[in-house]
Amino acid sequence: MKGVNGLKTWRINDDKVFGFVNYTFLVLLLFLMLYPFWYVIITSVSDPTALAFGGNPDMLPRGFSLYGYRELLNYKLLPRYFLNTLLYVTLGTFLRLLISSLAGFVLSVKRFKPGKVIMVAMVITMFISGGLIPTYMLVRSLKGFDTVWVMVVPGCLDVYTCIVFKTFFQQLPEELKDAAEIDGANDLVMLFRIVLPISKPLLATFAIFSIVGYWNEWWSALLYLRKNEMHPIQMLLRSLLVQMDMLKAGEGVAKVNQTEMLVRARVVRAASIVITTLPIMLIYPFFQKYFTKGIVVGSLKG
Repeated sequence: MKGVNGLKTWRINDDKVFGFVNYTFLVLLLFLMLYPFWYVIITSVSDPTALAFGGNPDMLPRGFSLYGYRELLNYKLLPRYFLNTLLYVTLGTFLRLLISSLAGFVLSVKRFKPGKVIMVAMVITMFISGGLIPTYMLVRSLKGFDTVWVMVVPGCLDVYTCIVFKTFFQQLPEELKDAAEIDGANDLVMLFRIVLPISKPLLATFAIFSIVGYWNEWWSALLYLRKNEMHPIQMLLRSLLVQMDMLKAGEGVAKVNQTEMLVRARVVRAASIVITTLPIMLIYPFFQKYFTKGIVVGSLKG
């Protein structure tokens, strides 16, 4: 009995040690993930003069100033950039979920014989793309420059999303579909009235993926949007980064003036990172309860 009791005691202590090490590791990992964003926040509210003479902030801002945010608010196109980004995100996410769910539903139907061939062709595009120059020429031939659609349409069919939707739809009981057909429901009614309402975790998960993707998109804007008033918010951040690089490489500028300008540019850049990242961080909690379930639910069956 003593040996058994000793074994039990050893197991309990072992579990405590494992829990302590595990939680300690997770806390350190959380700190490593949050500190870069915290560093950006305290830099954005630091006084540029204090930064220039006192060095980089550690855990608290050096001084306090809203200089970076005031400079951004003085930028006339900032509200327009936000509205453009919201338009691209909303329209792009809606189209991606709609088209991916439609394609996944069609490919999940067993009586659709060309489904395997289409699936293979779609998977090939995940590894082999048309290339930058052919894509640019295609957009130019379709007169897509300076349009909303050039920011939305190229990414509205995501093959990975389509595959997960297809896998999830295949897991649904055939009796559910048969009952809908007996009641006179066609494929579209079955999709929008029965299948999609029970796919909320999947829709929410890929909605947040799509929102983040469209929100961070700047490459397409750089290539295809020549009008500044159509640019997304990320183009403002890119322009600030380019200006900072130009200041670092500047010649013929006094060293003191160059240092002061670099510090002020860094504060403005930090403020721009905060205002371009914060909306996404505020959206995520609304989708969190669906996130884990949505990732797992579409991958149970290959």
